[in-house]
Amino acid sequence: MDTCKTILFAGAYGIENAGDDLPLIVMCEQLRKQHPHICFNFHVLSRHPNSWEEKTYGVKMIKNIEYENRDQAMGKWFNGLNPDDNHEPICRIRQEIKKADILILGAGNWLIDLSIDIFRGPIPLLALYVFLAKVYHKPVMLYGMSAGPLRTEWGRELTGWIIDNADIVTVRDKDSKHLLEDISHSPKTTHLLPDSTIGAQPCDPVIIEKILDKEGIRFDGDKDKIAIGMRNLDGLLPSEETGSFMDELAGCLNAHKDQASYIFIPQSTYEFDDDRKTAKKFSELLDEDVQFYIIQNRYDPRELIGLYGICDLTLSIRLHSAVFSAIAGTPVIAVNYLPKVAGFMDSIKLSDFCVNTDEFRKESILRLIKKIRAEKDLLSRRLKVQIKGQKKRVTQYSDLVSDYF
Repeated sequence: MDTCKTILFAGAYGIENAGDDLPLIVMCEQLRKQHPHICFNFHVLSRHPNSWEEKTYGVKMIKNIEYENRDQAMGKWFNGLNPDDNHEPICRIRQEIKKADILILGAGNWLIDLSIDIFRGPIPLLALYVFLAKVYHKPVMLYGMSAGPLRTEWGRELTGWIIDNADIVTVRDKDSKHLLEDISHSPKTTHLLPDSTIGAQPCDPVIIEKILDKEGIRFDGDKDKIAIGMRNLDGLLPSEETGSFMDELAGCLNAHKDQASYIFIPQSTYEFDDDRKTAKKFSELLDEDVQFYIIQNRYDPRELIGLYGICDLTLSIRLHSAVFSAIAGTPVIAVNYLPKVAGFMDSIKLSDFCVNTDEFRKESILRLIKKIRAEKDLLSRRLKVQIKGQKKRVTQYSDLVSDYF
């Protein structure tokens, strides 16, 4: 090894979300592959550092300045910034940024003004990191971002400042590119690249067999295997719309029960956003004779891709459920609960299988399922072509980082 580099990541880490974690894995793997002579130290600012992630991902997790939970954060700015706070948390972050060679922010839907205050919410958190990086003349990359909705003046102004002060700006959908270019005060190249998770590879099929055995899953060989990427839509949709959507989805699964077995694959196992709990509650709407399984344990994101790969099709209510399914070559019907979903489905030429939440009806979904069953081989081949092309472009993320070595 000729030299060492410290790469500092900050984003939605430490909330047990496979879709948020996989970009970290992909970037680390690509940098190691491109620069075998460099000794990399990958450090990650995390809400909840844990040894499972350190061991599985090969990184060092560092506590960030978010509070442990929403109750602790209620009415406060970030930990270390309130009048009576111990300032150790912010000093720790300052030291991490000072010794890093580059700061990588993202990936994901972080440029969104939810729960925003001067120093509360995802956009102010990114802005604080960027400020500290600029103090120490460290390059900053915005990594595979989605932007919006930005409904507040503060959210738009602060996002514009972040863009102007970032050295590398990369987004994963056209709408985000247009939005960021519109609110930026200084002309800057905004790179439109595929979702970075597409650079991942599924795990060995033998591992999937072991997971199915561990979970006690025994599929009926005569039925289709349909993966469900469930998520809680409370807070994203009006309560009456959420209820109507869940009823229509349950009606769809009940109507198709003689032809399919269902497997709920959790993308998030976080205590406050646990897809397993959402799936269990939803299952109360299903008929007693519906065959379904809920994956109970947390797995490496690459193992989740493998689980989608054994299915015939996916019903996705999480963006990265759709992404993981596409990587595995499994056709997907995606629920468009935020613009990023439609952006991804358009990028893989499957817009016809993207359904808005307010237009989700049992009959229309059953027609799409029937269409996929009739054209599964063709759709799978089309998916593999799209994903293969995008995989090549994903390496541009690490190429952009490498320019600063």
